[in-house]
Amino acid sequence: MKKMLFGLGVIILLFIIGCSSETPLEQQIITEPAPEPIAEAPVEEPVPEVEAAPVNLSCSLTADCEAGKQCIDGQCGTIEALYTTDCASTCNFEEVVISTSDGETYTLGKGQGSYTAAGALEWKLLSVPNYCPMEKALVPIRIIMKNYSRIVGEHALTLREGETSEVITHSAIPDIEFTVTLDRVVESCS
Repeated sequence: MKKMLFGLGVIILLFIIGCSSETPLEQQIITEPAPEPIAEAPVEEPVPEVEAAPVNLSCSLTADCEAGKQCIDGQCGTIEALYTTDCASTCNFEEVVISTSDGETYTLGKGQGSYTAAGALEWKLLSVPNYCPMEKALVPIRIIMKNYSRIVGEHALTLREGETSEVITHSAIPDIEFTVTLDRVVESCS
């Protein structure tokens, strides 16, 4: 029994010592220096967005243009828009003489053309509306790029008599470099 009383005395003593601590842990307050006030950035009001005026869409292929338009000289448009048609007397070209960088010369009418590089690059004269007489007629030529007989791209270029096109290349066949020169235009006017 002495051992029991001794054990009970130790427990009571521990209890008394634990309760007599100056400040319980839960009530200890740790003070830190107050944080400095944060300077607020000035609030900028949102700037309303202004829609930009439409600009001419540049293109390299007709597929870059919206429906009903084609890529002509790097701009999306229509063949009809290239010509003034409201006048008393009108003209249209009957035939043209074209020479190519392949050393070939052709006399062709609207819708006719030829090809180079075993058909990888085809070109044709496009039909145009009757137009007001001009100093030199503007002749549009469609360039069609093919790969294994499948069309991979097309665009149009325009030439006046005496002009040579820029070098025409093929997206899938880098060795192709081709030019056409519009040597002569035969027009009929009414």
